[in-house]
Parts: sequence; structure tokens; C-alpha cells
Amino acid sequence: MLWLQGGPGASSLFALFTEIGPIYIDANQNIQLREITWNTNYHLLFIDNPVGTGYSFTSNDQGYARSQDDVARDLYSALTQFFQIYTDYASNPFYVTGESYGGSVKPSPI
Repeated sequence: MLWLQGGPGASSLFALFTEIGPIYIDANQNIQLREITWNTNYHLLFIDNPVGTGYSFTSNDQGYARSQDDVARDLYSALTQFFQIYTDYASNPFYVTGESYGGSVKPSPI
């Protein structure tokens, strides 16, 4: 399952650590296991999108998206590379979800 965060420009790691991921950071800044997590039923993939969000980067200014088509192309490229590297996951059912602005990106690469 691919998770796309809102924003635009919000890191998907926000959902990983504060919403649906298997761990969270408590009030004392300790890492804890979450009792209820989507990870119980799904393999979760969090991608910072568009390029430049969170830990995603490009060394070339031309690599930043200038349109929704650019965002979709980059996301499609990232997913293609992911499944080429992690071939065991390629035959699994694949779901795309997210919140807020992530919903405008979800339909694009599909």
C-alpha cells in the first residue's frame, strides 16, 4: 500500500510516525510500538512527493516538478524502480491511498 501525504509538500513520514505506521514517538520522545496500525494487514510504502518534499531531493533544479503531470511522472518512475528492485512485491495487490493533497496525486500514475 502506497501512502501519499497531503500538503502539497508535506512529508509522508508524518503519517508514518503520527497516524498509521507501526511505531510512534511518545511525549517523552521515545519510540513506541503502535497498538493499532495499518502495517498489521498491509506492507506500507511511504514516498515523499513531489520531489523536494521531506527527504526526497534532486541535485538538478530541472528535477523539480512544475506541473501535476511532472508529479505523476516522477511518482510513476519511483514506483517502477521500487518494483524492479523489490520484485517479491510486484505480484501483490497494490493500493494507493493518502489524505488531503495526496488525493489529487493518487489517480495520476494509475
